[in-house]
Amino acid sequence: MKTYTNCLLQGYGVLPSAPRRIRVTGVQSRLAAVEWASPDRLGETVTSYDLSVRRLGNGTYARKAHVSSPYVLEGLEPGVDHEVFVEAVNTHGIGEPSERVIFRTLDAVEETELSLPGFQFNETTCCVDARLPDGKSSDD
Repeated sequence: MKTYTNCLLQGYGVLPSAPRRIRVTGVQSRLAAVEWASPDRLGETVTSYDLSVRRLGNGTYARKAHVSSPYVLEGLEPGVDHEVFVEAVNTHGIGEPSERVIFRTLDAVEETELSLPGFQFNETTCCVDARLPDGKSSDD
């Protein structure tokens, strides 16, 4: 019934258009950040956003209600393609969905390689021990 009501309200021009410029950044094995811009039409009436995500090929979306941009998706499956989209919500209902974005999480192995146990990067030591192009160290 809710979908039918939203369809009717769309015709009256009281629901916001689709959120714009959706993109996924900071992808890791189990999380990713999703950000977007407010809709062109009735963006000022938006009270929140609903975000939907699923494993590509799986018909069931997990819906995260009342979110804002940027939003960090957690609990994703490593090494898998995911699909995400966002809908703007105002007092009249849910507007049009954004474009769907497909992204792939890192494999758990890739992430492990990025954080080796026992390895601590020290930027100061790195820069102090750096060799200059003429073969001299930064200590010389």
